[in-house]
Amino acid sequence: MTTSIAFALSIGLGAASYALDIRDLRPGSYVQRPAACSALGGAGTMTFDGRNFSGHYQMCRTDPLGGSRVRNTCIEAQGPNRPDPKEIDTDPDRTVVEAMVTVQSQTSFTMSGKQFQFCGE
Repeated sequence: MTTSIAFALSIGLGAASYALDIRDLRPGSYVQRPAACSALGGAGTMTFDGRNFSGHYQMCRTDPLGGSRVRNTCIEAQGPNRPDPKEIDTDPDRTVVEAMVTVQSQTSFTMSGKQFQFCGE
């Protein structure tokens, strides 16, 4: 019986100390707070596809750098000629930004201090 209680306590402690990471974040569209979801589609919009964070009118590849740091390599992705993700490495106009991402829940995160909330898929 003592073993069962100790096991239950260790499971409880493990769950309490569990830190969320990008894999826990729900894919979909996010808007920067304090804006409401009605502002979706503007400059404060971020799309998360389950692996990559892409800003408004961008297609990005997100590479983990360790801890909560990521590198976003992005290209313009607006208009009828939507690029292929393979073009990210060959586009001479790509941008590269390093950021800190902290997942607060399955539907909210901060990126370099800016808070984002989930608005839908």
